[in-house]
Amino acid sequence: MRLANEVAVVTGGAAGIGAAIAERFQAEGARVWILDRDAPAAEATAARLGCEFLIADVTRADEVARAFDVVAAEAGGVSLLVNNAAAPGELVRLHEYSVEDIDGVLASNLSSYLYCTHAVLPQMLRAGRGAIVNIGSESALKPPVGESVYGAGKAGVVALTHSVAVEYGPAIRCNCISPGVVRTPMTQFLIDTPGLLDPVRAENPGWEPGEVADIAALALFLACNESRYVNGQNIVADGGTGLHHAGWTPVNGMIRRMFEKG
Repeated sequence: MRLANEVAVVTGGAAGIGAAIAERFQAEGARVWILDRDAPAAEATAARLGCEFLIADVTRADEVARAFDVVAAEAGGVSLLVNNAAAPGELVRLHEYSVEDIDGVLASNLSSYLYCTHAVLPQMLRAGRGAIVNIGSESALKPPVGESVYGAGKAGVVALTHSVAVEYGPAIRCNCISPGVVRTPMTQFLIDTPGLLDPVRAENPGWEPGEVADIAALALFLACNESRYVNGQNIVADGGTGLHHAGWTPVNGMIRRMFEKG
């Protein structure tokens, strides 16, 4: 029970990596709140896990503030935050984006993290402790063609991680996990499409996609006291593909052509 007496909020916790983290935190003794805009999915996941949920769009600062106020009123304050909710953009080059789409991708992948962190910090400061885990992406470090806006947002998450660690550590720690391809409902088509990941496997023999449990285990470590001396770090969890650039640009090109064909 490494998270006994902790109160955790996991954004985007209705499915995928977020749901796996919520489940692991709940099993380790935390009182977990799922924060998601998908009401049916959030309710179903919360019922399955035995945790609590709130419906909010984390790209809206007013909805975020209200949600954290509710958790503070009912649970006395949030001690653990996992910023996970995000959405990928289109796999197109920067000039092909509309300004509205740029704003939308950055709202999902950066502004939402700022809003949630801004909302939770006063609660953690009152308690004199806390831990924040940001879920980023390896695209922050090596963005392939087609991920300029998404990669910029995720790079901002890494910078936010560093800044929070410097400004509020060591009492409040902030770390980032940057996953590679992890098996989720969003990425399942990548894994199921024959040949699509061949460029990655060709340069990384034996590589396979990660599982949500892999990321949940790392999030647990960063949230609990076992990592008390780890702060301001960006940990890449990609099965080692980042050691050698693994051909994501041709993979993204194939994905784009698939969508163009319908």
